Amino acid sequence: MNHDDDHHHQVDVLIEEDTAPINDTSTSNTTSTKPTGVVSGIRASIDLVVGRRSEEQRKPSLDIPRIYEEARQSIDIVQSAERELKSGEVLKKSKKERKFVEKAKKKAIDIKEHEMTVAGVCQAYETQFDSDKPENSQGLTTEIAEKKLILNGRNALAPPKKQAFIWKVIEQFTSLFALLLLFAGLLSFLDVAIERTQSSYPNAFLGAILWGVVTLNAVITLWQERSSEKVLESFLEMQSENALVIRDGTLKKIDVEELVVGDIVKIETGDKIPADCRILACSGLKMDNSSLTGESDPQVRTIEMTSTNPLETGNLAFFGTSVVEGNGYGIVIRVGNNTVIGQIAMLAGTTVTLKTPLRREIDSFVRKIGALSFLMALVFFVLGFIIGNSWFQNFIFAIGIIVANIPQGLIATVTACLTVSATRLRAVNVLVKKLEHVETLGSTSVICSDKTGTLTQNRMTVVEMWSDGTILGVNYERYMKGKPAGLTTYNTLSEAEMTTEQKIRRACALCSKTTFLQEEANLKKPILDRECHGDASETALVKFFETRNDNATIDEMREEYPELYSIPFNSKNKWMLTVNQNKKKPFPDGKALLLMKGAPERIIQRCTHIEVMGNVLPLDENWKQNFQDAYDFFASKGERVLGFAQLFVDENLVIEQKQREESGKTSGGESAGQTNFLIPMEGLTFLGCCGLTDPPKVGVPEAVGKCKTAGIQVVMVTGDHPATAKAIAKQVGIIEHDAKTIEDIAAEEGVRVESVPYSRADAVVLHGEKIDQLTETEWSQVLKKKQIVFSRTSPQQKLLIVSKFQDLKHCVAVTGDGTNDSPALKKADIGIAMNLSGSAVSKEAAAIILLDDNFASIVNGVEEGRLIFDNLKKSIAYTLTHLLPEIGPFLAYIVFGIPLPITGLLILTIDLGTELVAAVSLAYETAESDIMRIPPRKRTDPLVGFRLLNYSYLLIGMIETMACFNNYLFAFAYYGVPPRYIWWSTKNGYFNGSDTKKYLCIDETGLCLSPELQNDILCTAQTAYWIAIILCQWMTLFVTKTRRLSIFAHGIFGNLVIYFGIVYAAILACIFTYVPFIGDYIFNTRYLIIEFWLFPIPWMAAIFVFDEVRKWLIRRLNFQFLLW
Repeated sequence: MNHDDDHHHQVDVLIEEDTAPINDTSTSNTTSTKPTGVVSGIRASIDLVVGRRSEEQRKPSLDIPRIYEEARQSIDIVQSAERELKSGEVLKKSKKERKFVEKAKKKAIDIKEHEMTVAGVCQAYETQFDSDKPENSQGLTTEIAEKKLILNGRNALAPPKKQAFIWKVIEQFTSLFALLLLFAGLLSFLDVAIERTQSSYPNAFLGAILWGVVTLNAVITLWQERSSEKVLESFLEMQSENALVIRDGTLKKIDVEELVVGDIVKIETGDKIPADCRILACSGLKMDNSSLTGESDPQVRTIEMTSTNPLETGNLAFFGTSVVEGNGYGIVIRVGNNTVIGQIAMLAGTTVTLKTPLRREIDSFVRKIGALSFLMALVFFVLGFIIGNSWFQNFIFAIGIIVANIPQGLIATVTACLTVSATRLRAVNVLVKKLEHVETLGSTSVICSDKTGTLTQNRMTVVEMWSDGTILGVNYERYMKGKPAGLTTYNTLSEAEMTTEQKIRRACALCSKTTFLQEEANLKKPILDRECHGDASETALVKFFETRNDNATIDEMREEYPELYSIPFNSKNKWMLTVNQNKKKPFPDGKALLLMKGAPERIIQRCTHIEVMGNVLPLDENWKQNFQDAYDFFASKGERVLGFAQLFVDENLVIEQKQREESGKTSGGESAGQTNFLIPMEGLTFLGCCGLTDPPKVGVPEAVGKCKTAGIQVVMVTGDHPATAKAIAKQVGIIEHDAKTIEDIAAEEGVRVESVPYSRADAVVLHGEKIDQLTETEWSQVLKKKQIVFSRTSPQQKLLIVSKFQDLKHCVAVTGDGTNDSPALKKADIGIAMNLSGSAVSKEAAAIILLDDNFASIVNGVEEGRLIFDNLKKSIAYTLTHLLPEIGPFLAYIVFGIPLPITGLLILTIDLGTELVAAVSLAYETAESDIMRIPPRKRTDPLVGFRLLNYSYLLIGMIETMACFNNYLFAFAYYGVPPRYIWWSTKNGYFNGSDTKKYLCIDETGLCLSPELQNDILCTAQTAYWIAIILCQWMTLFVTKTRRLSIFAHGIFGNLVIYFGIVYAAILACIFTYVPFIGDYIFNTRYLIIEFWLFPIPWMAAIFVFDEVRKWLIRRLNFQFLLW
């Protein structure tokens, strides 16, 4: 397609897209990231009951890949138009086409640096870069960098525009629940204005109370939302990212926000690109641009321009993308909002995120309970008309039913639970990106853990070496800080003069990229304590080389052997390759030294010879067996083993291969060993191997033990050798010491491993090569085991392992620290990244970050997650318990014609007054001591299920209902009215409140009750019923402190907030009962004597005894059907 056709095609695309809004509509299973917290989710769910479209559904989503594609096409259109302008063809364009060119100019991103040479772009930004030896570059001076920082601002995207406070306030008053109460308040005022009777005046106070409750609820909710936001903001402040930058000739680690245009940054596998960069030098560099393009295939980067379109060229790397392979250097050309992602973000709206399981559970519960409450309210509203009640009385009672069903305290309880737990986790170095993820961690049933840096200390040390067919120990001078100048770099020695150990040392120094952090304070430390930039294995090799007293420093070594070419380590090859020259004494015959380091079994496959005592011998079966014996010996002790090999290759071939890659024609990582790869990769000489120890972290064996006790399976998924992984797994307790694998059984019985089925083994240690060969039956046998180790795994296999566990309905947590772990971290139900050793990509993919890289912290997270679920259940169970005592009176009123035991207004005082603080107080309840001794809940277990509803409605609720009716009947009896005069009394015109007109004469006593006295007795009985609910709820609050343990074992003073809730409810009850005008006029309550506070005590005791027996049956007889 020529440029003109391409131009027309892209104009057509833009015309088609012009009919659609720039922002897509989000789907219903997503929510906006604006800080409305859990409240908006709950309210959105309630809105669904009446079919109202949620706010989140109306919000635009940020479709970055589509906008990126629009920008790319726009650049092509503009460039095509510029070419046509030069040729004079632009005059031939129609007005419509010219219009779309103008539109494309607005969307096009102006970047020209990719067209400049390396020297040209460095000159433009006043920086110095050494193309031959990038590590010797000077970069910007500190003075210039500081001036640029002031001029251009910090390298940070402008935060998304927050929702104005006034809109948050409006949201509080426009939710379905709030509108219902506001409407009821308005009707209360209208009733007074229309009827203008003495009996209607208290309804004005009712209206004011309802409006006051809405206002109070809004204030509390906004305050709790702000508290939650502050916790998250403090977490975000802890997630600062660093970049390696060359300034004043020194490699430094600085905050990414301090980067300025012209800075030379070093990028490596696992890094996130800290700003838009022009590539200056690279080796096997590949980028994951999916955050921009939506395409997951890695993109090769080079130093040459491969397209005039800056969004397509291979010599630019964009802010927010990640390095999946290779390394390189780049110059910062755009920062902050001027980056490509910054400009795209300004073209679009808000981002969207998937709801967590907790959010979905809460939404589901509120939808169901909301639908049930509306249905019940409608039924009773209609029944009220049938029996002759006024519309206003029916309406108030219907509102009472709705309010009684919907737990208003749930909003505050959820927020309080999550905020409190997140704050606790922060204290133990667990950073939670989103509060709801804590609950997901509590549901975890399988933890797929990486080994290095997670279970082990990630402080590797070379402790043994196998060379010349002999195992040698490695010693260190612990506090060695340096060594004299002039020691050998081996560059003057011939290959025949060097020992095998010296060649291994040379390979350790040259075939690695790790360097000591060039900071004065760091360089003054002992060598073994210095901080390095690089992975743990290479750090061990560098420190091993640096602490040898008879060779030069690593910097001197690398100076004398400049690197000509390299292929970085990747999880597919499992080796790293460098080609070096000898600066002082070039290798003979135009050769260069190829060095390879990596997994010994991969290295030795490429070798045909082995060096022994200065002699190069054929690598026969005898030497292969010697090697394997040494390898197995190292691995059996839990050591990571690295093999080394070398080969002399034609320097001209290396230079030609390098030029091919720099031009973008091929990539070393992909084509290594293929026909189009020029450098020989076979026929190497094996030098030997090193054993690196990485001891388990303190506390990990105990943490693994706690996980097992809690019913959580810990599975090791590592790239190490099976024997190494098995040894470490035994040290940390993943595999028991007496457990047997199929390999152990085969060795004991003298049979082939393949003949032993996995079902016979206690534990499974599976090599990555076997994973792809497993049948579904074998997968089933493997995953049934509780002791599993997967070794030599690739990222794709790790993803497969997670999927297989999820297929079995497990809730899977994955820990990882490398770039290769990010797919599994995203796939898992909960991804957990390491802060200290983790790559930026893994942290981005994870939901939780362990700030101290301590696996034991996961146990704290699991406990907090379980506690959240427990406390939410407790709060809901407590809230729903008073529903039956509130609905029962109306049923009795309809069925038996008794005087109404409680008014709708008194129901509202319970649901919106005395209950709220008590329900929220359960969020602060401490964990039951057995919380980590019970199995994790199944993913199918609902937050509110049949057992909880049965417990609240039919068990405790029934006891409370009997207590309330008992107090109600005692009130009538106290004033001389036997029970038989209560049945059908309302049908006969007695005890009808202000509508009572007839006198009631008691035959047994001769007492005649006037209508006014009947009303007073009824109000007293209603007050007694109401106070019985409050008192019984106090006991219910205590018994719901635990779901399994006895309250005596758990303790009654662990959560003092509960007592505040009780005191708060008691004060309100006294005000509503004993304060004149408020009680007798507004709420129609009456003064109660002490007996009516004491009558419910036996029923409270019944609640306590019943629940203690229930818990005893669960603990002793395992009656799990009683556990709600």
